[in-house]
Amino acid sequence: MRLHPRLGDALLFNPANFHTVEPDPDERRIAFAFFLGLTTTGQLIAWA
Repeated sequence: MRLHPRLGDALLFNPANFHTVEPDPDERRIAFAFFLGLTTTGQLIAWA
């Protein structure tokens, strides 16, 4: 699968799956990692 995000897009995926990110000399890439989970009430929570 090849994705082509545009300005303002966010891609969320399971990093346990093998993946690559090809460099783009014309664009800046910002990456950060965090954990997401569902509580027993169905609330989505994030932590780092």
